[in-house]
Amino acid sequence: MRVFKGYIKITGQNFGTMLLYFIIFFAMAVVMQKAYASEEPDNFAAVKNSVAIVDEDKGNLARLLKEYLEDVQHVKEYPHDEELLQEEMYYGNIKYIVWIPKDFEQKIISGEEAVKETARPGTYSGAYVEQQINSFMNRLRTYKAAGFSDEEIEKAIQEREKSIVKLADPDGDGGAASMHSYLFRFLPYIMIAALSYVLSFILAAFHKKDVKNRMRASAIPGRRQALEAFLAFGVVGLGFWCMCMLFTAILYGKEFTGDALLFYYLMNSLALLVVALSISFLVGNTVTDKAAINGVVNVVSLGMSFLCGAFIPLSMLSVEVKKVAAFLPVYWYEKINDLLSVSGRLTDTMKITIWKGFGIQLLFAAACLGVGLAVTKLKGQE
Repeated sequence: MRVFKGYIKITGQNFGTMLLYFIIFFAMAVVMQKAYASEEPDNFAAVKNSVAIVDEDKGNLARLLKEYLEDVQHVKEYPHDEELLQEEMYYGNIKYIVWIPKDFEQKIISGEEAVKETARPGTYSGAYVEQQINSFMNRLRTYKAAGFSDEEIEKAIQEREKSIVKLADPDGDGGAASMHSYLFRFLPYIMIAALSYVLSFILAAFHKKDVKNRMRASAIPGRRQALEAFLAFGVVGLGFWCMCMLFTAILYGKEFTGDALLFYYLMNSLALLVVALSISFLVGNTVTDKAAINGVVNVVSLGMSFLCGAFIPLSMLSVEVKKVAAFLPVYWYEKINDLLSVSGRLTDTMKITIWKGFGIQLLFAAACLGVGLAVTKLKGQE
């Protein structure tokens, strides 16, 4: 086991470097995870917008409209001051203006446009407010057309049953993605970058001419040297994976360790570990110059992370980018991670997709390993 011990000894000498990479990359991942986690829920939650109302009618129907909007939006009444309203909208204090003219009731009866609305440019929330106002106005017109008095309209609106929304939660996660799934999204960058840096430098040390000649002259067969090298890679990789999982468990506690899909998260990260080790092996055997290793590792780790959904969610990538990314293992890792993050339980179809993703990752790793061995053999013949 001299070769194995040699790898472990050099790894021990570079442990500080590995730990430094681990801390830096993990800190970056946690910061980015916090940023994503604080932004994404707003895309799906029903929020109340700041709505300004200018009421020049002061009638009963105008009051009913204001009371309705106060239930569903953040409403503030303003005087009819265009300069003030423009300033408030410019600074983002209001997102929507509803102007109720003096002849509001007459316009409802005649079917004309009864209110004027202005939405803040560049926002989509105006369409939501507009839909609510149109719905309420249609009700008022219906009651008026039926001959209801203002008091009867008010009574009818107050007695109208409100819709009760009950969340169907078949996955048992309340529709929210687990927090640790955000961290797992960035794991490809951490694993590929950190392991490739450290293991490639170790391989570069073994590829020095003097060390190589001494290993060729030793009594240990080349096949055993290769097996011990693979074993050392496996031990280093598993040690790094354990550090990642331990840190995740400390950070998220029972939310992570008690996740019903923990087994699939671990399997997915193990498949990614094999990919990262195979890339490290390929880079370490192909490139021996330290500066060149830095460049190659940066291109590979950052390129895969950007293309395959580690830094940018897959849902935001174009179809063309996804078609290219489907040839890379990180895409399948991220696809599985996205599936696990929004599912409380897995159907048979989901399980097939997940195991297919594991298989593609391992096939990519086998291809990298094969190319790495071929390069090693060619260099040995030289």
